[in-house]
Amino acid sequence: MRLQTADEALAVLEYLAHAPGPQTLGALSRELGLTKARAYRILATLRRRGYVIQDPFSRRYAFGPACAQLTLAARAAVNLSASCSEALRWLWRTTEETVYLAVYEGAQAVVVDKLDSPRPVLAASSLGRILPLHAVSGGKVLLSSRPDDEVERLIDGHLASFTDRTLNGRDQLWKEVRKIRAQGYAVNREGWRDGVSGVAALVRWGLEGEPAAAMAVCLPEIRFRESFQHLRRSVIKAAAMASEALAPYGTRPSSIPVPGGIR
Repeated sequence: MRLQTADEALAVLEYLAHAPGPQTLGALSRELGLTKARAYRILATLRRRGYVIQDPFSRRYAFGPACAQLTLAARAAVNLSASCSEALRWLWRTTEETVYLAVYEGAQAVVVDKLDSPRPVLAASSLGRILPLHAVSGGKVLLSSRPDDEVERLIDGHLASFTDRTLNGRDQLWKEVRKIRAQGYAVNREGWRDGVSGVAALVRWGLEGEPAAAMAVCLPEIRFRESFQHLRRSVIKAAAMASEALAPYGTRPSSIPVPGGIR
């Protein structure tokens, strides 16, 4: 089923994308077979949303900043998963546990890449899965990366309790956030699912760039207890490798080396 208004709005954007320069209302309406009144209404809506700008002197229309922002966001999403894939695979080979990459989206953590453990007993994950910020290691590390006022907003009010080990009190979570910031990694001990634990570290757009994602490993609690130190070191190293891989898309001071290399 064709949605006429949406179709016409997209046609306007496509026309502006291929036009040699800013266009007049008359030219747009003629080229697209729209009345001037209808073309004006579509342009006015796109202008309010930032997808179109209008020169105040010539009155001509051109692409707005929102179009560029969408393009950059799409490129960033592709660059994020592609650039982090080698580090994620290294973490998977090193730990032989389920590993995943999650991003902060709408006050939640969303899994954008993952590899399941080859072991017969595993903690599985899935692409696109939404994870609570306060109850999993990847979510906690993303929570800790937010500004203080945003953390306060995110933990203010009722947060779900998934197990009897879920941290969901305001004071508990502030203590956890400060601890994660100080030590550089987050730990989950059966806070979301009984018998499943994990550890995560923050990936940045360059080693000292803005927060980009969380890289995490999750596994049965019994194996977590036995191998925590190895898991902790591995996930911190993998997150650093991923951050270095993202340096071309962010800011990375050349004086800070990545600890070790891929072996």
